[in-house]
Amino acid sequence: MDPKHSPAHVVAVLMRAAPVTPVLGTDPEVVPLQDWPIYVDDLPDEPDNLVRVHDTEGRVWGRVHHGQTITYPGLQFWIRGVDHTTGYPKAAQIEAWLDKVSRQEVTVVHPVGTDPVTYLIQAIHRTTGLGPVQTPNDEKDRSSFVINAIIKISVKE
Repeated sequence: MDPKHSPAHVVAVLMRAAPVTPVLGTDPEVVPLQDWPIYVDDLPDEPDNLVRVHDTEGRVWGRVHHGQTITYPGLQFWIRGVDHTTGYPKAAQIEAWLDKVSRQEVTVVHPVGTDPVTYLIQAIHRTTGLGPVQTPNDEKDRSSFVINAIIKISVKE
């Protein structure tokens, strides 16, 4: 895996470009405070409805005969809605989308002066189902949901 981009960053780029209706989410750097922005690692207080993709501990899958250890990076998808009725359908949509990701190419563009990098996502495997999260520090009483997963990803040669 190329250290230029974390798996969460690559997946966020893929999610923002996914051809599904309604859209999975938007890029908060392009148009701030749109509904359902997809953040990487950040969990701002506003807007109420958002998606956060976060890198987590991966899963060691085993070792091949030549001694190389296979590890799949971990991801967490945090979906927050203004209320349960708003957040749950978005979380369910993302859960269904994750199950369909297969052999997807994603090109991540760098700032000016560097070359873009293309990744191949073989699959995203959910390690948990869709689960509600208690957020005791949320003064606005918003509803949050979490999906955990591992990803098989490589830099496309």
